[in-house]
Amino acid sequence: MSTTRINRGRLAAGLFLYLILGSVSALAAGVSGTVTEAGSVFTIPEVSVTLEGEEVVRDLVSDVDGYFNITDLSPGRYTLKFTAYGYRETTRNFELAQDEELVLDVALVHGLWGFPRLEAPGAAWGTVISRGLFALFGL
Repeated sequence: MSTTRINRGRLAAGLFLYLILGSVSALAAGVSGTVTEAGSVFTIPEVSVTLEGEEVVRDLVSDVDGYFNITDLSPGRYTLKFTAYGYRETTRNFELAQDEELVLDVALVHGLWGFPRLEAPGAAWGTVISRGLFALFGL
């Protein structure tokens, strides 16, 4: 076997590794953080976190301590949307550079109901007060 053939094999293997490792390093950026309740130190567990970018959409849920972590992102502009029952939906826009590890802590504000209000023609909002069976007889 000639040294030319061995050198070509090494060159091909080196080029292959360069391409693989180069593409991995381009996806080395990430964003993480903790979701808390606005005005307090309490974390909010199981918050729905949606990441939207030019070529990516990811959905995940924060852990029991409100922590989320999204890795392997390309440099670019992204939007994070946070939703949790009992809290207003919150959106954050950010930009990631190559190899950047952004820490983005978010505080959610209590919402009136925590979910969008659905209204229909003729619908009424209010408090229902019932005295059980006696309400039928006006007692």
